[in-house]
Amino acid sequence: MKPPMGVFQIKNLNTNKVLIDSSIDMVFKWNRHKMELKFGTHRNKKLQKAKMFFELGIKYYPKSPNVYNSMADYYISQKDNKKALEYATKAYEISSNDYFAKRIKTLKN
Repeated sequence: MKPPMGVFQIKNLNTNKVLIDSSIDMVFKWNRHKMELKFGTHRNKKLQKAKMFFELGIKYYPKSPNVYNSMADYYISQKDNKKALEYATKAYEISSNDYFAKRIKTLKN
């Protein structure tokens, strides 16, 4: 069975900038992008910096629900709902805000 091929985009939800890429093996290419971001080696330095800034926000403002919510946004943009749910849950634990409760419910579905 041949792997799926096509064109895809990774979108920064804060700036609406997109990275457009294509592949004859979409699963491999998508996993490569996620791995490069995880290890800090992604070729799109702006996308890499976005994740770094969210991580720094969490480090310096660990009691702010907004930094966890921003990291949830990042993981949603990476199609990683499991990690997004983790960060949205942390934001809710800190603030008990209904917005985060609704977001958690949406991510679970």
